[in-house]
Amino acid sequence: MKKDRTKTKPENKNEKKYDILLVSMIYYQKGWLQMKKRILSIAVCVCLLLTGCGVGNTLGIEGLVASPNLTDEQSNIHQTLENSVGKDIVLKYPKNGNNRSAYVVADIDMEFTDEALVFYEFKNAAAGDSGVRINVMDQTEGGQWKSVFDLAGKGTDIDKVAISTLGSDRLKNIIVGYSSMTADGKVLQISRYDGNEFMPSIFEDSYSIMEILDLDKDSFKEIFTVLNNTTTSTAPIKSSTVINAIVL
Repeated sequence: MKKDRTKTKPENKNEKKYDILLVSMIYYQKGWLQMKKRILSIAVCVCLLLTGCGVGNTLGIEGLVASPNLTDEQSNIHQTLENSVGKDIVLKYPKNGNNRSAYVVADIDMEFTDEALVFYEFKNAAAGDSGVRINVMDQTEGGQWKSVFDLAGKGTDIDKVAISTLGSDRLKNIIVGYSSMTADGKVLQISRYDGNEFMPSIFEDSYSIMEILDLDKDSFKEIFTVLNNTTTSTAPIKSSTVINAIVL
């Protein structure tokens, strides 16, 4: 009896198997969430996946750099922060994006003065106070800073921060991406401050990659996210990729 000498290609356990490709456009507008599905080209998806959907740098910048020399404005902001939450804090720095400072100063409410976001965590935090926090400050016409809101974040680190309008809405949004030491995925949270009221979370979603760009070339910006889900069990590893464009 002859033996079957047919050779089979060895299975590469590290090879990703993408069995689901879901492409959706999410529009969140005037308090209502409307879903519109569009199929994008496979080539675009492949290019995005090749750029890397894995976990980013998990080494905290806080451990790599010494305390920077603060500008006069940052010193005033930091003093306001300590007056509000105490001195037992550590600043948190975004790991990616254009804003890499723990202090983000911008005109958020479209008034005459700027606002400031400060990212920090408590050194000796209780269980309910652990993780990143955001202190939102407003500036008076005399140039003094005051803390108006303090928000618990959605992770242990800051991935990315941006202040931007989205879609045709003229209001600016506080766009923060959080990462965590205990989870592979990241969390997107969008907040708003209009000078009177702070809306801590008008939209939340999970992502692996996030970019803010004019996706459909209509002169308005959208948030473009890619989420790569990987599930493990006794069966082979399977992944699903979700691509979203978010407009508020």
